[in-house]
Amino acid sequence: MKEFFVATIYTPLYNVFVFIIDVMPTHEVFWAAITFTIIVKLVLYPLAKSAMVSQIKIKSIQGELKDIQKKYKDKRDVLATKTLEVYRINKINPLSPILVLLIQIPIILSLFFIFQSGLPLIESDILYSFVPNPQVVQMVTFGVDLAEKSLPLALLTGITQFFYTRRTFAAQASGDSSDKKDTKKEGGVGLGADFQKALAFQFTYIMPVIITFIAYSFASVLALYWITSNVFAYLQDVYIRRKLRENEEGAVVPEVVSVK
Repeated sequence: MKEFFVATIYTPLYNVFVFIIDVMPTHEVFWAAITFTIIVKLVLYPLAKSAMVSQIKIKSIQGELKDIQKKYKDKRDVLATKTLEVYRINKINPLSPILVLLIQIPIILSLFFIFQSGLPLIESDILYSFVPNPQVVQMVTFGVDLAEKSLPLALLTGITQFFYTRRTFAAQASGDSSDKKDTKKEGGVGLGADFQKALAFQFTYIMPVIITFIAYSFASVLALYWITSNVFAYLQDVYIRRKLRENEEGAVVPEVVSVK
């Protein structure tokens, strides 16, 4: 399993990273890491978009699913059939976000090992024949040695994580406004809303602090990757949601179909 992981994911990504270092005019890992991160995020963009579309669609049919759950709560086989029918009619794969996450896990692990591979030393034994071994690998940029820890980059990692997470949960909250109104009509916020609120607080305010400590525990090149990834993910979220909103206004996205 380890050999398969190294051969199919780690080695190709490592070669791409080394190639970028080599073609950089100054051979600086700082700019190579940023470029490499953006390339990886662009490759994963279709997956990220697919997951977001599925999440938005699933939220749009929550009312329909709740009605089915109330109607067939004592008939589990019928409940399962009706639920799957709602997903099928509205062309929703409820497992899409999970599958996207599973696909990205080995890639994220590879990136972690790449940035912790002992730079500026290059693992020449796993380089492809057409990928040159850089004669110079510049680790210091703007006075920051990316092979060492960096408190400013670690703090910036936590800050960018905070803003990205806050935007994510804010977008979800705005999408759930109608559900909250319905819940209030029924008499109370409910355990689901309380749990979501607690989860949003932990991810928005506690997780960035934890990530800051993690980023400061390793070479700062890993923090640089994390910062770039957070900024890209934030802008990607803005772009995708804007496009989906434009499609909805243009009636490009089909309406949710109810199961009678």
